[in-house]
Amino acid sequence: MADKYLTQSTWSHAALYIVHTVDPVEMGEDARVIVEADIREGIRLMPLSIFYERHIRICRPVGLSQTEIDPLVDYAIGSEDPTRAICSSLVAQAFHPFGYPILPFFSEEESKDPWLSGAIEDYAHIRHHSLFAPGDFDLSPDFDIIKSTVESGFDPTQFNWNGPGTVLANADQ
Repeated sequence: MADKYLTQSTWSHAALYIVHTVDPVEMGEDARVIVEADIREGIRLMPLSIFYERHIRICRPVGLSQTEIDPLVDYAIGSEDPTRAICSSLVAQAFHPFGYPILPFFSEEESKDPWLSGAIEDYAHIRHHSLFAPGDFDLSPDFDIIKSTVESGFDPTQFNWNGPGTVLANADQ
């Protein structure tokens, strides 16, 4: 939660989903498919189940080939340097060798637009991997955003809008 407060981000954590690079699919829910940086424990491999009860957003990078994905995952898994124990820094640094943009780049024409000058200055200084916040991946125009409840078939009629123990009024009565 400190990340959300310090960075003024809507997200408090960033991690990489690495599919079944380390553990086989037969391990089921125990398979370690997440690489994350924990401030106390450093870089660690975790099962997806640690996120089951959390509000998550999946940010999928667009346009990476398998020849780029493999070394990106290898880097994240092998990154044991304690200076990389900040979650968003680990993720950002894994993308940097490929020149993959996390925050938008602005064209020369856009950089002359007075309406964009403040945003351009803000984004321009956040290019070093240590300066990224978890929310930057959500804001990036170069990541597809997958909302887990939408992808799994969210049904608003199954949601109790008035809170637990409250009966919803039927609009037809």
